[in-house]
Amino acid sequence: MVKREIKSGKKGEKKLSVAWCCDNVAGCPAQSIRRIEFFAQRGALDIEGLGGVVAEKLVESGIAKSPLDLFGLDVQRLAKLNLGTTDEPRVFGEKNASKVMAALQRARGEPLSRWLFALGIPNVGVTTAFEFALVHRDLEDLANSQKLRNLLNLRKLVDEAKAVNPDSPRNKQKGEDELESLSQKHKTLNEQIEQVGASLNSAGVVVNLKKRDKKKSKYPPLIEISTEFESEAAKSVLAFFASHAGKEVLKRLKELGIAPKDGQRTSTEEVSTAFAGKTFVLTERFLAELKPEDATARPRLGQLVAITFTERAAREMRDRIRAACRRRLLECPEHQATYWLELVRDLDAARISTIHAFCAALLRAHAVEAGIDPRFRVLDGAQAGTLLFELTDEVLRDRLAERDEATLALVTRFSLDRLRDMIARLL
Repeated sequence: MVKREIKSGKKGEKKLSVAWCCDNVAGCPAQSIRRIEFFAQRGALDIEGLGGVVAEKLVESGIAKSPLDLFGLDVQRLAKLNLGTTDEPRVFGEKNASKVMAALQRARGEPLSRWLFALGIPNVGVTTAFEFALVHRDLEDLANSQKLRNLLNLRKLVDEAKAVNPDSPRNKQKGEDELESLSQKHKTLNEQIEQVGASLNSAGVVVNLKKRDKKKSKYPPLIEISTEFESEAAKSVLAFFASHAGKEVLKRLKELGIAPKDGQRTSTEEVSTAFAGKTFVLTERFLAELKPEDATARPRLGQLVAITFTERAAREMRDRIRAACRRRLLECPEHQATYWLELVRDLDAARISTIHAFCAALLRAHAVEAGIDPRFRVLDGAQAGTLLFELTDEVLRDRLAERDEATLALVTRFSLDRLRDMIARLL
């Protein structure tokens, strides 16, 4: 176990707390289960049918210990996975196994941003993964990123400039000669800040530099920076790929022939088919509602809701909006930069989802009034299929125990297994 500091809260109101974390990444079964489940979730690589129960049984049976072990599975082996107990076995089934294998094949072509998020690196959320992927070619480029190192160096220079600022309260009591020396250091640091900032902007990393002029002061101004890249996330990414676990991930991906790239998915399958045009129209309508009305306007994300037909379409729409907002951040007048930067950062909270995800959020927000447990979750395909199988089997056996004539006749004609499958298909 290790003790870690956890930062939370919005910019300007950061909160710091401490948590005890298990650092046995490779050998802890609970961590293995959670990492596989996270890797497969809809927001990551969207491995349909691979929920918590399946992840738990994969680790428990020794079939998979890490997310990348999933790519070594085949339909036959996965179909035999026992989701029940030794006394009451319940196999995963060939149909569910085929869905998972098809999803894994699609995942090979997912873009860099999705893979980066799926790796579960601390401090790297969906937005951060998207932003990092925009300015890096692949995971190898990200692992050795000079851009991230420059960003961390820029933060360091800004902190040093604040420390030597002659106008800061802790320096005001110093003598004139010492203040002049601090002023020269501050001037040099400001020049370095501007050089590194310009270098990052030319590399595609958006950094806004703002000189805070000091009235009635002969000393250099303070330079404040704002950027869509979080320093803690940059540290986490560089630390992860420098670690043994990160190096093993890169090595294993190379062995599997998986090379996530920046940009759109590389597989031949289209992200959306029948509703591609509708997703585009919905995206443009959403963006039209985000234009700032004046210089003091605040993003209206909380007042907008967008409903899509599929989770994949929701992700595509969110990515399109994020890319468009980032373009506007790069092109906007200086007085609108804060508006678009805040919008890019807050897009993860935008209500863009399928109808069932939107309804689930409403029910959780009003769980007491609805009389339900707020910890409920929407069943994935495999879980829903398993539940349907169990309920159908239970009802048929109850009817047989009651000597129901119609049920007896159907079982006699089709057999219990076949009748159960026929009913499941009808439902």
